[in-house]
Amino acid sequence: MKPYQYFWRLMRYRPFSYAMDLTTITLHAMVLPVTGLVLQGYFNWITGEGSWELFLGQAIALQVLAAVLTELFIIGADIAWTDFQTTGTSLLMRNIFRRTLDRPGADSLPKDTAGKAISTGSLISTLRDDSNDLLMAMVIIDDTVANVVSASIALVIMFSISPAITLGTFAPLALVVFIANRLTGRAKQYRAAQRQATTQVTSLIADMFGATQAIKVANAENRLISHFEVLNNQRRQAMVRDKMIQGVIEALSGGTVEFGIGLILLLAARQMYAGNFTLGDFALFVAYVWPVTEAMRFLSYLITAYQQSYVAVERLEGAMAGQPGEAAAVPDAPGAVAAHHPVYLRQTAPPIPFVARDERHALHNFRAEGLSYCFPGGENGIADINFAIQPGTVTIVTGRIGAGKTTLLRALLGLLPAEGHIYWNDELVTDPASFLTPPRVAYTGQIPRLFSETLRDNLLLGLP
Repeated sequence: MKPYQYFWRLMRYRPFSYAMDLTTITLHAMVLPVTGLVLQGYFNWITGEGSWELFLGQAIALQVLAAVLTELFIIGADIAWTDFQTTGTSLLMRNIFRRTLDRPGADSLPKDTAGKAISTGSLISTLRDDSNDLLMAMVIIDDTVANVVSASIALVIMFSISPAITLGTFAPLALVVFIANRLTGRAKQYRAAQRQATTQVTSLIADMFGATQAIKVANAENRLISHFEVLNNQRRQAMVRDKMIQGVIEALSGGTVEFGIGLILLLAARQMYAGNFTLGDFALFVAYVWPVTEAMRFLSYLITAYQQSYVAVERLEGAMAGQPGEAAAVPDAPGAVAAHHPVYLRQTAPPIPFVARDERHALHNFRAEGLSYCFPGGENGIADINFAIQPGTVTIVTGRIGAGKTTLLRALLGLLPAEGHIYWNDELVTDPASFLTPPRVAYTGQIPRLFSETLRDNLLLGLP
């Protein structure tokens, strides 16, 4: 899917908040042309020229009113956008978490095009950065629409006063903005490289904390720190390039205001001398340079942000991608990351269902037939495992390191996509991952995985 399709889905998720943000920020931008008219009327009153005038008291009152309206519109836009951005990023994160939990528990990370699981650092970077980038591209859409509306009003007024000065001022500015837009392709490349470098750093940090004991046993602290410094230097260079291209684009588009004022001075001097261009007209033109050039600048920002959002979309879709050979029942279609679901930011989350143990969960017999699983890219795993378990008995699986004991347990519980058949009380279990759960089955891993909660909450995991 294209970025604009994601934008549309997110807009429809919170249509009121998005419409409120777009409306208020547009009204805020439309105050600027009014300010230019106030300046024109005031300077016409001072010089006694022009078709209409505003004396000092009227000009001050209108300027104060414009300032108050500007602040009110900004506050309304901030409130609406905060709600839209928070719910939008929460929705993207929720869908990625849901997709991760839908995968087999022991093989939950998404795969890249080569079938290799991506790192947790890459997934965290996608959750944190790419979801935010997609939403920030949308706020640039709102700002661009608002500034284009304001600039259109300003251009109509300016063109009605002096078409020659209007065209002579903004034609060169449009050329400058066009040059800035030509750099957006390079900006997209630099943003992708910066994201990749950040992922490598965060992945290494996660690996360092997850394998501290192995690092110390191997006496690899110095080598690991050296490698960490190399990755950080690569990330620094990538971020400098990314910021540099952004700075060049902003410099080209941001300097257009001063350039435009200079052009107005050059073009208006002759007409002012001839009496065809009043001081009020000049004040209006100077006031309107900013909204018009701001619209051009935001158009360049929008083009750049849209190109960079391709990177965010690609990584978000990668986080939702299915495993090679995975059943199509798990939703991984393009756009699933923006599928609409409740996020419960204001409402109370639904209670976790508690299933009390009763006769339906009692074990009478349990057996596995032809249970097999082979890890991707190798021959390790288990093959053709058959056994049965009766109530009241203890079954011990022994073997050397790497024999497949943990793999067998994970395959039994549906934590790995194994082949074969599992029967519970002589009934075929079609989905072990959802069926073999408490109160039927409990599982304790070899390595404890603790959440940042109390010990009680870690043991109960949401149970009452």
